[in-house]
Amino acid sequence: MSMSNDEHDDAVRDWVHTRKPDWAHDLPRTAAQWLDHDVRRAFSAYEMHRAQLDELLNDINAHVKSVERVITCWTSAYLWAALARSAPEVAERVARDIALACEAGDSFGEWTWQWADELRQGLPITLPGLDGPQ
Repeated sequence: MSMSNDEHDDAVRDWVHTRKPDWAHDLPRTAAQWLDHDVRRAFSAYEMHRAQLDELLNDINAHVKSVERVITCWTSAYLWAALARSAPEVAERVARDIALACEAGDSFGEWTWQWADELRQGLPITLPGLDGPQ
């Protein structure tokens, strides 16, 4: 038995909205969990963008921010899927390192500053956990 388009859309929305992780206690720790999280985030960002489109079109800055959020969420999900498929061990290590950075919460600014400086100098960015001790 196949679903109608409306039934299919409802099933996807139900899946997306069934679980909203509590970041303080339910931080993604694996590549699959990050992918799941980012697909849900991308879907929600897209739904919100579509629902507010008329209003957003009246405020170009809000519209651009909304589009950027959709693109960022979608890109993150795509990259998690690609990394998990092409280098699963690396994907798991990256997921672990991101979870540790989120728990610590104090290295985002430091790493972002360092990455900006490395890119400014034409250097590849240093990746915590991948470029240092495991």
